[in-house]
Amino acid sequence: MLPALRGLMQELEIIAPIVQVQHVAHRPGDEMTTKLKGKHFLLRFGAACALFYFALRIYFPSSPSFWLADGMLVVAGIVDLLIHEAGHTFFSFDGMTLHILGGTLFQLFVPLVLAFYLVRKQCAAGVWAALFWFGENFRHIAPYAADAKKQALPLFGIIAGNKVHDWNWLCTQWGLLEKSEAIGRLFHAAGMVIVFSAALGLLVCSERWMSSSVLPGKSE
Repeated sequence: MLPALRGLMQELEIIAPIVQVQHVAHRPGDEMTTKLKGKHFLLRFGAACALFYFALRIYFPSSPSFWLADGMLVVAGIVDLLIHEAGHTFFSFDGMTLHILGGTLFQLFVPLVLAFYLVRKQCAAGVWAALFWFGENFRHIAPYAADAKKQALPLFGIIAGNKVHDWNWLCTQWGLLEKSEAIGRLFHAAGMVIVFSAALGLLVCSERWMSSSVLPGKSE
């Protein structure tokens, strides 16, 4: 009995330091967790600053320019245009009005679907970035709507073999042609609020920053 008890005590003496080390390694406030949170905050802060800069460039064109960022906005504009044109085809199943409105609807629908998907994945940073993209699209929609009466902007899409000004058609159908400039200002204001809110949200409301890739299946 005594030899067995003595052997058990010796085994516990060997195991105890290991258990203690493992316990310390998984404490919520340990050094590794603190470093991860600090790294995530720096990444989040940098990304939020980038979004703030893009927001300024989009809605305040006189703000300081940087060629790489402006180039990225040009690429984003091309992507937005391609999605817009695809929307005309996607919504061509129920009349001319929906067919024409479909470009704008799809342009806004795609970022919202992406945001919803990222919510399901618990990736808060991605959600804010998708919402920023949603607001960024209004930089195209606002001047297009405001131009409904004057029709001075160049047209790119072809509908039924003709170049059609989406918002001239829509505002005419809805009896809002005289209010097109006000509609454009409303879209401009909405886009500005959304992009700056998304940048701020990324900075202060993203405690799950990259949680799906850094800590799979766990919350911070």
